[in-house]
Amino acid sequence: MKDKAILLAECVAALWKLGSREGDTMPDTNGIIDKAIEAVYREIPDLEKLSFSNTSVGRRCLNWPEAAVWQQELGIVEIDGTTYTEIKVLIDGQQAYEILYGQSLSKGQRRRLADQFCRMIQRGRVNLS
Repeated sequence: MKDKAILLAECVAALWKLGSREGDTMPDTNGIIDKAIEAVYREIPDLEKLSFSNTSVGRRCLNWPEAAVWQQELGIVEIDGTTYTEIKVLIDGQQAYEILYGQSLSKGQRRRLADQFCRMIQRGRVNLS
């Protein structure tokens, strides 16, 4: 089994790739990704035991900071070097499909989780405005 941080890094990228519009970037600010992870993680078998905590800045996934570093190490994302708040996912749809297929998720489950993940991200982005 893969390290939990690496798996989380891959799953977040895959969910974004499958649920977002082509070219959209993922915001990494104000706990937006943390909330989206919390909305879907229980349905991804190897991520069932992620840790979350209430902090002074809101609910956070304690596994996300390490996973975010792994995303860069694995070369599956590119971070905007000027603001460090936008993530461009570099994997393609086939790679995203394979990552989530490896979690024994059906096509319908993959689509639903990706849509739910991206809706949570968009909701968080709107709330920042």
